[in-house]
Amino acid sequence: MTKQEMVVKTKKTPRDDPKKIEQMVAFIDDLFVTKDNIYIGVGSVFKEIKKISTVIVPELRCSKGVLSPVSQQVIQHASFHFDLSKLPKEDRKCSTICVFPYLRILTENAVTETFRAKEWCGSADEARHLLTSQVPHINVSSILLILSSLTVFF
Repeated sequence: MTKQEMVVKTKKTPRDDPKKIEQMVAFIDDLFVTKDNIYIGVGSVFKEIKKISTVIVPELRCSKGVLSPVSQQVIQHASFHFDLSKLPKEDRKCSTICVFPYLRILTENAVTETFRAKEWCGSADEARHLLTSQVPHINVSSILLILSSLTVFF
């Protein structure tokens, strides 16, 4: 199983409910929409912390399927392209963009653990609205709160 398949498999695991997590760790910071393409950019509140990396699994939910570009680690920013031309013209009714963040944490004994964080799903208009809001800032107490509420996957 590839890393991408493992992440997608854990995303669909019903026993772990990311809705328990109150704060978002990833946010949409760029959006460009054309007739045949949607481009989104994603940032992470953990981009300055070396022992925590954020991996994003994006989805675009359409009338007859889901477009899923390859997941990426957020260094400063991750960019994703949804190519609607891969769908038949009559099936290009896409209503929901989803961002599924996973945190990889390097522990003191050099072991990496992966956690699923709170996802965001919404329309392109909702994503555009998020762009006009302020980028979230996070402090140490918020990091501890987020980490204490995450669920281990690997």
